[in-house]
Amino acid sequence: MNMKHILQITLVTLISVTMGWSQVTKSDFDGLTLSPNSYSDGSDGSGNFSSGDATFQNIYFNDPDPAGYSYWSDGFAYSNQVNANTSPDYTNLYSAVTGKDYSGNGNYALGKDGAKIYLTGAAVNTTVTGFYLTNSTYAAISMEQGDGYSKKFGGASGDDADYFKLTITGYTGGIATSTTVETYLADFTSSDNTFDYILENWRWVDLRPLGNIDSLSFALSSTDNGPYGMNTPGYFVIDEFNAPLFSPLGGLTGSTAIAYNNSGIVNWASGCTVDRGPQDISSGASALASYGTDANATGAATGTTLVSLGDGGSAVLTFDHPITDGTGADFAVFENGFTSGSLLFAELAFVEVSSDGTNFFRFPAVSNTNPTVQNNSTYSDPQLLYNLAGSAQANYGTPFDLSELAGTVGLDVTAVTHVKIIDVVGSINPAYATHDKNGNAVNDPWKTAFASCGFDLDAVAVLYENAITGVISGTKKISSIALYPNPTLDVLQISFKNNVEEGVVQVLDMHGAIVLSEAFNANANQISLHVSDLKQGMYILQFNGEAQQFIKQ
Repeated sequence: MNMKHILQITLVTLISVTMGWSQVTKSDFDGLTLSPNSYSDGSDGSGNFSSGDATFQNIYFNDPDPAGYSYWSDGFAYSNQVNANTSPDYTNLYSAVTGKDYSGNGNYALGKDGAKIYLTGAAVNTTVTGFYLTNSTYAAISMEQGDGYSKKFGGASGDDADYFKLTITGYTGGIATSTTVETYLADFTSSDNTFDYILENWRWVDLRPLGNIDSLSFALSSTDNGPYGMNTPGYFVIDEFNAPLFSPLGGLTGSTAIAYNNSGIVNWASGCTVDRGPQDISSGASALASYGTDANATGAATGTTLVSLGDGGSAVLTFDHPITDGTGADFAVFENGFTSGSLLFAELAFVEVSSDGTNFFRFPAVSNTNPTVQNNSTYSDPQLLYNLAGSAQANYGTPFDLSELAGTVGLDVTAVTHVKIIDVVGSINPAYATHDKNGNAVNDPWKTAFASCGFDLDAVAVLYENAITGVISGTKKISSIALYPNPTLDVLQISFKNNVEEGVVQVLDMHGAIVLSEAFNANANQISLHVSDLKQGMYILQFNGEAQQFIKQ
């Protein structure tokens, strides 16, 4: 499909609500049994279905007349069906236009106009975080091409101000909330047609403005209507309902941000090369960002000694020892964002890593911030940002976990030598927008056309480093002993090839720390090193200024 995409979500208004997300189980529908490429619409009489702390309405009309027509009449169905074809017809009714659920390997739910969700368990009378939304294939293709019942959105000229909208209402004790949330499945109402879009990827819908509720209803509306109601196929698709939000500001309960004085920091970047971007990427004559020097990004975070990257600019940082994949976050990127309450003036950046200095691989970033109104100089909610540097305030670093990239061909997560920081342009204009892993435009303050524009890089902290690389490079491989078996499970045999004086062999972990040592007598031919208490992984055995690797299974 050749469609234009710009994110459309309701802007969050923060209100006082009861937050129970840490106890609430999200609804991802993956626990519902389905054969591959199939769906369940209630034709078996099962009715309402549950996932997580929510029950989803399902009504299936069974015509008592054998010659009659039975059909899914109201509520939700669930599916993992891939697109049946590329024609705007009912064979695509149970398919998501994405071709898969949000996670890429499970189920999703399809809703109809008037569908209802009832909160259960810990979710009752708390605030729903939101959900990911996309179109059904049936509706998307119908709006793109038109069919026997529905028009092509935009019309022949492309100038028709069409839309397909979803409105969500919350309820408590049967009483509707005064606030509703509106979001668009298609929007051609902009005077600039480059902003027209039909949603065909997953987009976050923030439901926090509804406050504390116990149920929700969903209503569809369209500009394409006929004598029998809406002509646009009346379906929408959701996933990850009431999923937990991301990290709040550093220092707050539940935050994953790393403080500049965190005791887990073992090192800082020692080298930095910056490629500046323009102050205003939309202006061909724009000067480049110019605040700070490359060296400002080396050493410990200060919150004040910075280098500005400009629109789309980048910095490549190097380290005394490679970063390695440890437990949890492995490094953290510091910016100088300032706060207002729980919100953040967030200038953001993508982060990539390399283990050879040539091939870089990006962390999968998520921006669930509203991109329908350009963020010129306003604050963002860090809980809607993930794997984007700059989503923590000054003196707190955004953490990155190399295990998320484990298995990436061309990357050794135990020996990352380079980290690249790439400024998110922040514009929602399709001509300049940069996108997250879901294909959504990342919206941060823009334009900021001055010398210190774009991402202001403070520092990169290392939480786990591979100091063994330094040991190996600084010594030669042992030639005077043999190690076996290697890998080993419990005992490593060390055989001396020549007569030696008494001494000590030492075992170092991946951080260069001595974890085991063994003394031996003069003229020893062999010693047994008991390593059963060591964790699985790679180690270095040092002897007489020489070193050799072995693996503990």
